[in-house]
Amino acid sequence: MDDQTLTFVLMLIGFVLLGVELLLPTGGIVGVLCACSFLGSAIFAYRAWADVNPLYWRIYVVTFLALIPITISGVYYLLNNTNFGNRVLLAAPSTEEVTPYQREIEHLQELIGQRGTALSPLTPGGLVQVNGERLHAIGEGFSIESGVPIEVVSTNGTRVVVRLVAADDQPVSEDQQEAKPVENPDSESSASNQPKPTGGILDPFADAETS
Repeated sequence: MDDQTLTFVLMLIGFVLLGVELLLPTGGIVGVLCACSFLGSAIFAYRAWADVNPLYWRIYVVTFLALIPITISGVYYLLNNTNFGNRVLLAAPSTEEVTPYQREIEHLQELIGQRGTALSPLTPGGLVQVNGERLHAIGEGFSIESGVPIEVVSTNGTRVVVRLVAADDQPVSEDQQEAKPVENPDSESSASNQPKPTGGILDPFADAETS
C-alpha cells in the first residue's frame, strides 16, 4: 500500500479503537493501540502530503482534530440514549423500582394537614376517611374511638398517622352557636322612669309628684 492508503486505513482503525475504548473497560490496552494507529496515520500523511501538497496535509490535520471530539460525543450519545448503551452501562433502576409504592406514598404525603373521620377504633391501627377516601391509619398517642374527627399529621410507609382533633379546633355550626339573650326594651324604659336616689336617700313623694 502507498502512504495515502495507509493514512486512511490507520485513521479508520484508530477511530474504531477509540470507540471500543470508550464502550468497553479494557484497562487502557485498546487506548494504546488507538494512539499508535493515530500516530502511524499522521506519519504516513506527512510523508504523502507535507512536501508534495501542503494543502492536503492541512486538510488532513483539521479533519483529524475535528473527528476526535465528534467520535467521543457520538459514543456518549450512544451510551446514554439507546438500549445498547443501557445494556453496556447497566442503567440505574428507576425510582419506582427502588422504592415500591412511591406514587402512593407521595399521594399520602399530600393529605398531611387534611381532616377526616375515624371509621374504626384506632388501637393504634385502623381505618379513617379523608376527603371521601378510606385509608389505613395509625393513631398518634392514645387510642382513638370511631366516629371522632381526626387530622393527618404524617405518614408511615403506606399508612397515615393521625391525631384526635380537639373540640376547640372544630368549627362551630350555626345550630351549635348559643343564642344571645335579647334585651327587653320595656325594661330599659321602665328602668329609666324609676326615680334616681338623691344623696343616697329615696324620695317617697317622687311617685306622687310624677302622677
